[in-house]
Amino acid sequence: MKIYLLETFDKDKTVEINPPLSEKGIRMSRLFSLTIKNLRIDNCYTDTSVASFGTALLLVGTKVKINKNQKLNNNDKGQIRKFIEELANEYSMDNKLLIIAKKSVLLLIKEYTNNADFIV
Repeated sequence: MKIYLLETFDKDKTVEINPPLSEKGIRMSRLFSLTIKNLRIDNCYTDTSVASFGTALLLVGTKVKINKNQKLNNNDKGQIRKFIEELANEYSMDNKLLIIAKKSVLLLIKEYTNNADFIV
């Protein structure tokens, strides 16, 4: 399986708890969706934040199932390792996954697998 890692786009700084995407983040997501339109993605995973889910919706829309996963919410190495193991058991080498979360979580994913690359 191939994993594409993407950090959540710009968040609305006027909202303190679980902010959505800002107008800039929405524009960035829409523009980036044009960049990756020819990239085959079989499944998408996000943390449970509104901004990550919004980024995913704008990038893959209804073409790909978007899965919110609590294990992507924090930097718990054990949870990240378990998440990667679950993906490895569920998907074949042909599958391509998009994971959207905060950068620190994405760096841990990159540390635990050889098949993950940042796409921005």
